[in-house]
Amino acid sequence: MQKPEELLKILSTNTVRNDGKWRHKDLYRQLYNPALYQLARPKWGYPKIDPNRLSAIISQLIAELRNEQYQPQPAKQRSFSERFAPVMIADQLLQLAIKRILESIYDPLFSEDSHGARSGRNCHTALLHIRKQSRGKIWWITGELNPSIQSFNHHLLIQLLQKKIRDDRFLRLIRKFLNAGFLEEWHSPSPLTGRLQGGLLSPILLNIYLHELDQWIFAQARENRQAYSRYLDTWIIGFKGSKKEAIQFQKTLNQYLHEQLQLNVTDEMKLYHGKKGVPFLGYQLAYAKSPTNHASEGPIYQLWMPKRKEFEFILEYGLGKLEAGQWKALAVKKLFMQDDQTIINWYNATFRRLYDHYQLATNVSRLRSARWIWKLSWGKTMANKYRTQKAKIFAKYRIGKRIGVKHQGMITYLFDESLRKQSDAY
Repeated sequence: MQKPEELLKILSTNTVRNDGKWRHKDLYRQLYNPALYQLARPKWGYPKIDPNRLSAIISQLIAELRNEQYQPQPAKQRSFSERFAPVMIADQLLQLAIKRILESIYDPLFSEDSHGARSGRNCHTALLHIRKQSRGKIWWITGELNPSIQSFNHHLLIQLLQKKIRDDRFLRLIRKFLNAGFLEEWHSPSPLTGRLQGGLLSPILLNIYLHELDQWIFAQARENRQAYSRYLDTWIIGFKGSKKEAIQFQKTLNQYLHEQLQLNVTDEMKLYHGKKGVPFLGYQLAYAKSPTNHASEGPIYQLWMPKRKEFEFILEYGLGKLEAGQWKALAVKKLFMQDDQTIINWYNATFRRLYDHYQLATNVSRLRSARWIWKLSWGKTMANKYRTQKAKIFAKYRIGKRIGVKHQGMITYLFDESLRKQSDAY
């Protein structure tokens, strides 16, 4: 059979033929190729599974596909403890294979305004994309889909897929996943982790569905010079016009989503004036503090970390508490029985996650106060573990001017990089 790498490349090339009207055939038959599952298999995959057992699972999956007898396990019946059961492994491998095929078909067509779950794009590129378009915009609309109340129209999604795919068996297979609840189990990714929640197929199907919104916004933007950026189920739109015009566009947008995409997001769409700041993906898009900010071209915007976000981090991980107006570091009890390496890795991961997300912020240096409490919390956790004083812990683990843990000839340092704003380039 054809090498999967060659197949995916051909799909990407063909998808833009005939002005993007090309429809792909014989996709289902490509799922008979065992090499496709090896290619799609994630690097973080199945370390506990014997290669022979994995090959047997793939062979059984292909046999069921040939007879169209494959049925995905309902999403809501899945449990974490069953993640290495053969049916779970087969479901995941098949989802990943379908995902690679769909990405090859649709990614060349997706809008430059779409940033979620795409190669080379992420939460940061979505933020930078809107900031670069923000000059002169006054009114802003933000919107998001609420997975707890919002469901997608399966019939409409299949119709959208039929625009590019002419393979009934392949579409029936996707419908099986839809009927099993795989598009209903998606959740918005955490702004700090960026990790997607839900089925492996959910992000690409969500992007295909909302590609219609991207195209509609693009058509509107040519007339109204709007700014727009979308990260999966969350979007932001900026205007140069009056409040009245912005309100009217919001009504028109809501009507389009309701009538054309069968989505009801009235309560999730908000209108903001740029002067008061606009929330998007955990950031605040706000006026730049510049004496030339109100020139004839209109206001200049910067990305800011919202007020007190650093202290929300401290409370979230139980690193400290506020007493009499002062922050006091706390030990993390769940780590007392862990080894030194595990403890320092946990602390580094928590702060790195916070800094990585907010390193685009003009005021990212404000994280220094949170890092001080975080560092003291590490000291208190280690002091409780060894039943000693915090000062002695810092003395014991000091290596030169840094704090670190030695393990198997290696040193892991407590995160102490400079808290600098990242470049706006992407």
